[in-house]
Amino acid sequence: MSREWAASHSRLIEELSSVAAWPRETEVSLAVIKAEMVRLGLAPRQRAWNGRELSNSANLEFSITGADASQRILICAPLEVEDVGGVAALLVAAGVWAEEQPAVCVDLAFTVLQGSGPLAKPSSAIAGDDVSVSFVLADPGPIGTVVVSSPSQQTVRIQFSAGAQEDLEAAINGVISESKPAGSLIDGATAVLLVSQLGSPELAENVAQLADVCQNQAQRYGCSVDIRLTPRFRGYEHPDEHSAVAIWSSACSAVGLDAKNCVSASGSAANFLQAQGGSAVCVGVGTSLRDHTAAETLANRSQLVDLILALPQLSASA
Repeated sequence: MSREWAASHSRLIEELSSVAAWPRETEVSLAVIKAEMVRLGLAPRQRAWNGRELSNSANLEFSITGADASQRILICAPLEVEDVGGVAALLVAAGVWAEEQPAVCVDLAFTVLQGSGPLAKPSSAIAGDDVSVSFVLADPGPIGTVVVSSPSQQTVRIQFSAGAQEDLEAAINGVISESKPAGSLIDGATAVLLVSQLGSPELAENVAQLADVCQNQAQRYGCSVDIRLTPRFRGYEHPDEHSAVAIWSSACSAVGLDAKNCVSASGSAANFLQAQGGSAVCVGVGTSLRDHTAAETLANRSQLVDLILALPQLSASA
C-alpha cells in the first residue's frame, strides 16, 4: 500500500509528542492541529445554535466534502487520550482527503476531552442526524480494537449543607478518603462530591454503602446531606452486524488486520453519540508513543492511518 504521507505522519507524531501531557498544554496541541489544517486549506467549522454563532469552545471541527454529498461519517479524536497516534492519524487522513476526495463526506472533530461535558462532545452541527456512522479514536487498546460493549456509568452527587465551613470540609474529606471520587468542590456552606460508578448489578450496593458513609459523616459533624444519582454515560452493546462495528471490521480486513472486539468501561464521545440515536463505536489507538518510539511502533501507527482512510469507501458501500 502506497504511503506517500509517511513523512507527514512522522512529523506530526513528533510535534504532538513533544507537547507536555494533557491538560497543561492543550492550547499548544490545538495550535498544532489548527496550523496543519490551515496548511491543508481547511478552515474550522463555526459552531452555532439557533442561528447564532457560539464562542470558541476549544474543540476544533472540520468538514470535507465527499463524492457522495448525501452521506456523512464522523471521526473524533480526543486530545485527552495519552496516545497522540489518533490525532496524528486523523490529521494525516485529512491531508490525503484534501487532495483526493473521499467517497462520502467526512466530519472531523478534535475534542479536548473524552467522556462527558461540552469539551467531550462534537457539536450538534457535526454530529447531526445525517451522519451514518461515527468512530471515536480513544481506546488504549491495540490498533484494530473496537469497543463492542461500553457499560453505563453514573454520577453520585453528594451535597453537605447547614453546617460550619470547617465541618463541611471535614465531612466531605471523610467521604473522599472512602470513595476516591472523580472530583470535589467545597463552596461556602455547600460541599459537592462527584463519584463515578460503573452501571452494573453491584451499583445499588455500592451507592448504598456510599450513602451510609455520607450519613455517618453528616451525623458526626452536625450537618445535612443530600445524595442524588444521575446518568453519566448510557453505555451500549453492539452485535457484530452493527453498522459501525461491521465497517471497522471490514477496514481491518482490508489492511490485513484482525478486528479485536473488546469491552471497555472508559468513557468516550461514542457513548454520547450512540445515545443520540447514531451508530458509533470507540476504537483503539495503541500504546503511548511517549514511551515507545521504535521504528516498528511507528509502522504500527501507520496501520491506523490505513484504517481511517478505508472508512469512507466502506461506509459508501455499506
